[in-house]
Amino acid sequence: QFNRLAGPGARPGQLNGVLLARVRSDLSLIDFEQSVRDLLADVENAYWDLYFAYRDLEAKIDVRDIARETLRLQDPNATSRGNIAQAQEQVYRFEADVINALKGRPIDATRTENGSRPGTVRGQGGLRLAERRLRLITGMPINDGRLLKPSDTPASAPVLYDWDSSFSEAMDQRAELRLQKWRIKQRELELIANQNFLKPNLDVI
Repeated sequence: QFNRLAGPGARPGQLNGVLLARVRSDLSLIDFEQSVRDLLADVENAYWDLYFAYRDLEAKIDVRDIARETLRLQDPNATSRGNIAQAQEQVYRFEADVINALKGRPIDATRTENGSRPGTVRGQGGLRLAERRLRLITGMPINDGRLLKPSDTPASAPVLYDWDSSFSEAMDQRAELRLQKWRIKQRELELIANQNFLKPNLDVI
């Protein structure tokens, strides 16, 4: 037990046994698993942010066109100058909204652990900014002469979750929980190995 925990040439606090090396390897694998999971979550969030950006741009273009049509239908003879000026102001304001929805503003987008609750979308940055973020996360060229457009649409069917099975599965498969279990196991083995240094050492030649 001492050799498998402490390893050759070990001293208190400096342990390199095979059992501890295996635990450290499992910890590294869980860190890698967490990184892969977070990457997939960021790609999915960036994809739906881009989808939202397209829908948001389309809605603002429709509103701008309606405002333009309203301004065109204003009769200068029957309408006061104040109403015409207000209609022009709305056209300019909606035109600015369209430009912002297309070009974008640098804001914090939807991503893992960004302070927003699960299931929320923070895609208010603009279409080109969302498209550039998706390219950056997936490793695509930042500009190849094309504009990415999502082909999938969100499912509109109601979904009923089995929270009991989800909870039990999370307790078994959640990477953070497994990581803590392995860290506790590592500390227990280190405690046993350091306690073994308190025992007498007898070498027979």
